[in-house]
Amino acid sequence: MKKLSVYFILLLFFSTGCLGDNSPEEPNFTTGIIEAEFVDAESGNPLINQDLNLLLAIEEEQQNIPIGVYTTDGDGSVEAEIVGQEEVTIVRAVFEYLDENEEMQTLEEDISLELRYEEPYDSVSLSFEI
Repeated sequence: MKKLSVYFILLLFFSTGCLGDNSPEEPNFTTGIIEAEFVDAESGNPLINQDLNLLLAIEEEQQNIPIGVYTTDGDGSVEAEIVGQEEVTIVRAVFEYLDENEEMQTLEEDISLELRYEEPYDSVSLSFEI
């Protein structure tokens, strides 16, 4: 009976986290959110199913970094969750797309998006007429 009591106490001790540090772990990545809306300049209608290549520039860097391809939804919008390994500020968002003549077009906007370890994450909202 004594062995069972000791076993139960040890089990309770370990399962409640009484040993060690109970503080939550620091997240190991940073996050920021870019929301963008795309509308037709002539009609004002949202651009639906438009493929867009997203590139970003980090503070003190001249080169744009490719992030990925996004497709606009039924509202002509995209949302990109940007994940990094350190806290940095993104200073430029570039969207590339093919126009009706299959020629590459570029939309560029200076922004200030801070990638953070903790919520609330920073976000920016952009709007473009194409």
